Amino acid sequence: MTIFKQQYEQDQSTNLLNKFAYFIDFWNPLFIDLLFDLPQTDYEQQKIKFLEQCRIYYRANESVLQIIDKFENEYKPEFAIRWYLIDSFVFRLLNKVMRQQNIEGILILPFFIFDLFNELNKIYHEFIDSNVYEDNTYEIVYRGQKMFIHEIDKLKKNLNYGPIIMSINSFFSASRTQGIALRFSGAIETDNVTSIFMEDMKPVLFEIEIKIDHKMQLKRKSFADVSHLWNGLKLDKQEVIFMVDSFFQIDSNIEDKEIETIVSGEKVKVVVTLIKLKFINEDDINIPIMKDYQILKSTKTIEGKLVRIGNLLIDQSLSIGSSHSKADLYYKILFNEPKLSMTAACLTGQAWIALKREQYNLAIKLALEALSIVDKSNDELKITILNCLGGVYLKLKNFPKAIEYYTQAYNLSIS
Repeated sequence: MTIFKQQYEQDQSTNLLNKFAYFIDFWNPLFIDLLFDLPQTDYEQQKIKFLEQCRIYYRANESVLQIIDKFENEYKPEFAIRWYLIDSFVFRLLNKVMRQQNIEGILILPFFIFDLFNELNKIYHEFIDSNVYEDNTYEIVYRGQKMFIHEIDKLKKNLNYGPIIMSINSFFSASRTQGIALRFSGAIETDNVTSIFMEDMKPVLFEIEIKIDHKMQLKRKSFADVSHLWNGLKLDKQEVIFMVDSFFQIDSNIEDKEIETIVSGEKVKVVVTLIKLKFINEDDINIPIMKDYQILKSTKTIEGKLVRIGNLLIDQSLSIGSSHSKADLYYKILFNEPKLSMTAACLTGQAWIALKREQYNLAIKLALEALSIVDKSNDELKITILNCLGGVYLKLKNFPKAIEYYTQAYNLSIS
C-alpha cells in the first residue's frame, strides 16, 4: 500500500503541495503502466522463462512442481483469472513480487499480468456495456484483512491533513458480501477458519464505493466481478478483483465499529476497524493528485517514460540517504531490450544517476554515448540528454558549456 498525500506548510496562508514528498512514490504505478508500452517479446518465450525460474524456486517441493507441469500443459490466456483465483504458485509469486515492488520479478511475469489485465478488462466492459447500472449509481464491495495497529494509526494521522489517495501494490480482491469479508478480517471464526492475531494487529473491514460512470470508462486500472468463475471452482466468494496499483481515496474518519452479520444462519455482532474507500479513476483530473499523476504520465515516448521512472527511483533512494537504488537494476534489466532506442534511454537514465551521484565524468560519457545513438526524430529523449549534459557542466562550473547544452535543449523544445 502506497499513500499519496498533499503535505502542507503550517506557516502558509495557502496550502502548498510538496511535490517531491510524494512524486517519487508514483514510480510503481508508472512502472506497471510502462509494462504495457514496452516492445512485446515472444509470448511463449516469456512463459518458458517464467516456468524455468519457478522450477528453480520450487525445486525441493514436488507437489508444486507437479502444478507447474500442469500449468505448462494446460494454461491459456483466457484461463488467467482462474489460475489467479486458486491458491497456486502463480498467485503466490505474483502477489509476492508485486507487494515487494520487485522489478526483476515483475519483468519475469508480464505475459501473465497482460493476460490477467485483458480478462479483467473484458469482464469490466461487458459489465459497463450491459447498462444494468445507470450513471452516478454506486456499487459497494468489502475487503477484510488483518492490519498492524501502527499501520492504522499512520492512516489516521495522514487523514489530519485531508483526504488520502492510496494505491494498492498488488491485485486487490474484495467481496460483494460483507460476511465473507468479515471472515477474512479474522473478526469471525468459522469451522474452516480460525484466526490468529498478534498482539499489535486488529481486524479491519474496508468498505469500498465504486461509482458507475459510462462517460469516463476505466482504461488500465479496471475491476471485474469474477463470481461466475468461482462457481466453476465450486466455491462462492462473490469476488471482485481490482487491477494492480488501482487508486482509492479515504476522506472519512477511521473508527472501530460494531457490525451485525449472519454466520451459519445466526446473527452475530463483531467489532472491526472500518475504513471507507472510494475507488477512483486515474484519469479523473478533478482530483489534484490524479492530475499530478497524469502530468507524470504525459511523456510523448516510451523512452521518455522509462527515464522518468528511473529518475523517480534514484530520487527515492537519495531522499533516504541510501547509496543503493532500484534504478541501477531497473536500467540493467531494460538494457537488454532489443530496440536501439531503449538502449539510448537506458544510457540516458544512467547518465542522470551518475549526475545525481556527482560522478560527473561518467555522466558525460554515458550522455554522449546516448546522444550518438538516439533516434533523430526522438526530440523528447534528446532534450533529456542535453539537459543532463547542461546539468553536469553547471555542477562543474563550466558555464559556457552548460549554456550551450541548455540552449540546444530549449531550441529543440520550441521547434
